[in-house]
Amino acid sequence: MVYVTDEGIATSGTYLRGEHIYNPKTGEAASEIVSLTVIGPNIYEADRFATAAFAMVKTPSTSLNRFPDSKVI
Repeated sequence: MVYVTDEGIATSGTYLRGEHIYNPKTGEAASEIVSLTVIGPNIYEADRFATAAFAMVKTPSTSLNRFPDSKVI
């Protein structure tokens, strides 16, 4: 379990709804992993970053380096 204060946690994945997140560069469904969780400065940023990082799963940590307030777990 993860507990945070004054931050948001969001998970994006395909475990419930199947392949529904697509890599915008390739147009292919992101299927390398089942889920990805992000801790961000608030729930809105965490959710936005989780979906984007999941879509670019080959380099999620690199993608989020531009956002030092967020962490991929």
